[in-house]
Amino acid sequence: MPPVQESNGRVGSSVKSEVTKSVEKAQERKESSIKSFQAGKEESIKIASSGRDAAMIVAAKLHHRDLPDEEIEKSIKKWSHWFYTNVYDVPFR
Repeated sequence: MPPVQESNGRVGSSVKSEVTKSVEKAQERKESSIKSFQAGKEESIKIASSGRDAAMIVAAKLHHRDLPDEEIEKSIKKWSHWFYTNVYDVPFR
C-alpha cells in the first residue's frame, strides 16, 4: 500500500505506526540474539577457564613426579570438572 500523504504533504500516521512496529520487532529480535550470544560466550569462558586452571594444577604436580599420560589426562578432566562446577558455575558472593 503506498504511503498516504496528508494535506500538508506528510506521510500518514498509519504508515508511521507500521514503520514503528517493524522497528520494534527488529529491536526485539536483535535483543534476543544478543542475549543468546552472551549466554554462549559466558559458557565458553567457563569451559576454557576451568580447562586452563586444571592444566596448571596438573603441570604443577608434574614438577614433583612423573605421571603416565593416562594419569595426566584423568587428572586434567577431574580438575577441569571441579573448577567448572565449584568455581566458575557458582555466582560470586
